[in-house]
Amino acid sequence: MRTGLIRSRNFVMAAWATAALWSASSAEASSDLNLRLRRVVQNSPISINNVTWCILDSNGAPLSEHNASRPMKPASTMKLLTTAAAFEHLPAFYRTKLWAHESEAGTVLRWVGAGDPMMGDPGPLNDNRVPGTLLGQLATEIRRSGVTEVIRLEYDDSYFQSPRYHPNWDSEQFSKSYRCESSALNFAGNLVRLELHPRSIKPRLELFPSEASEIIVLQDKFTDLRTTREKDLVGFDRHRGRNEFRAWGVCRNQHVLESPVHDPSRWAAELLATRLRMEGIVVLQVTPAQSIDNPPQGNPIPTATINTPLFRVAQHCNTNSRNLYAECLLKSVDRQLGGDGTWLASGPDNRTAGERLFHALSTLFPEAMGSGDVIDDGSGLSHENRLSARTLARILCQAQSREWYPEWLQTLAVGRKSGTLANRFRSKAFGHCVVRGKSGYIDGVSTLAGRVDQDDDQHLFFAIMVKDVKSSRDAKKLHESILAEAIQVLPRASESNASTNIGQSHTWPTQSALSKAPPTRPTPKALPHPNGEQLRTDTNPMPSGSEGKMILTGTAVALIVLGIRLR
Repeated sequence: MRTGLIRSRNFVMAAWATAALWSASSAEASSDLNLRLRRVVQNSPISINNVTWCILDSNGAPLSEHNASRPMKPASTMKLLTTAAAFEHLPAFYRTKLWAHESEAGTVLRWVGAGDPMMGDPGPLNDNRVPGTLLGQLATEIRRSGVTEVIRLEYDDSYFQSPRYHPNWDSEQFSKSYRCESSALNFAGNLVRLELHPRSIKPRLELFPSEASEIIVLQDKFTDLRTTREKDLVGFDRHRGRNEFRAWGVCRNQHVLESPVHDPSRWAAELLATRLRMEGIVVLQVTPAQSIDNPPQGNPIPTATINTPLFRVAQHCNTNSRNLYAECLLKSVDRQLGGDGTWLASGPDNRTAGERLFHALSTLFPEAMGSGDVIDDGSGLSHENRLSARTLARILCQAQSREWYPEWLQTLAVGRKSGTLANRFRSKAFGHCVVRGKSGYIDGVSTLAGRVDQDDDQHLFFAIMVKDVKSSRDAKKLHESILAEAIQVLPRASESNASTNIGQSHTWPTQSALSKAPPTRPTPKALPHPNGEQLRTDTNPMPSGSEGKMILTGTAVALIVLGIRLR
């Protein structure tokens, strides 16, 4: 008995000594890293007073911090918070339904928006055929349901409340392609895409979706090349408050231009009505829903329900930094948490969507949110947003405890490979690493936050924020220099963990597991097609080699776009 007590006491003392040694070693490494990172900044053209960072190890312990609690404009790293909340609170699919009701006067169709920002968007595949193909399939399914004449096509966007354009965004930039209006019913990314094909006099103009040529006004203001020697310079914008567009300039090369539409819900309904008419189905009127009843009268057309995986929306929100996607996700979360799907104060607690998101994240990730943090929108476009580097790094770390974490991690851009990081982290310093992250830039502020994985499954979390940026290139170079220095502590952490973590098992996904991890959310099975065949469906909303292919099934074209499908 006494021998056992002595052994136990010796074990505790040994463990205490080992822990103390590791703590001292960790503190020494942290101090050394702080000095090295300061030296990195001092050797750059950026003042250290304009830089904040927070770098955490895999368990959330600080490896290095500098002004980490100082709130700054997060730019697009705000999307990390929005997508995390979306995975926590939203269902696995957006479902947009088309209802048919036989009134005394005839058939009434109602297209009910659910907030899906990806429906008919050519952007993820960079394929102009996407919106037209999806409209064509919808028209086919409507005809198959027996509809030959529509007295009224109603669009119901009541799931989100106004405004469609954020009140704190620059009102003069409403025509910028990255500042789309957001609605509960969106189509084709709420953008008109214009392709310019140069000719000897003026360019040939090609609109996408092609149906848009019937519902918008386009003014051709291009200069006759016979009258000028000016260099190639073109533009495409919209008049305020109406879908009248202007294309202008000197066109000597091929271009693809985009401009956001006004009133996205009506835009979507008018596109569908145009396609129905092209298919021989009479549509007499397109109007807002006359009465917002729940559920609508009649029944949904089963094969005309569009299902979009939440994973795909979050993936393109983060990887390609789609602002429309982020705002629709925020409004959707707002609805789920008791709001009215609006940026403004609403609901029983009279909170804005940003305040409601802040509260939800504070509950989900204790001690992650700081007192100076402010969430004003979902994308980071608002200049009222404020986050600290510590907030971003802690959320990235604490999210490991959630079951959706592997999916969320895969929505981030990957250095050297994808999205906004495809051309970054190409130096040899990152040859043995995978850098996943979200970058951001807004008016002199450059930010980056994410996770770095090494080949030996060691990883760290980081957030770096730089303000008063005069050169975006200098800021990006500083991001990478700081990370290149920080990852050098990982091998030492690995050696130390080998001696102190004996008998412990880590539950975080390894690098190989992340690339193979299946989705944690259920996916619906393929349903039979009305003609007796089965529509091919992507039963796995994670990336696959077959994404974006179009196939024929009978007389219908089934659009397999990133898991989006008709049901």
